[in-house]
Amino acid sequence: MLKTSLTQKPDEKLLMWRMVRALDVDLAYEIHRERLSVERLSSMLKNCAHCPEPQACRLYLEARGDKATVPPSFCPNRVVLTALGKHS
Repeated sequence: MLKTSLTQKPDEKLLMWRMVRALDVDLAYEIHRERLSVERLSSMLKNCAHCPEPQACRLYLEARGDKATVPPSFCPNRVVLTALGKHS
């Protein structure tokens, strides 16, 4: 049996989708404009699934009413999301 270090259960919605909405980043647009590759998006999803701080992420989003201007410092996708946020 394959062992995994996922910190979010497979049936949970990945918090990345909430973070992307909170930051008002349009991933489809970013892919269309070739600022984000499908491979990078896949990597971001994996980063989020393996993040050791899902509870802190939930609290971060809840405290801001699911609206944010920057990802939290502990976010494994912070650099990419911050760069994409500047284009959206």
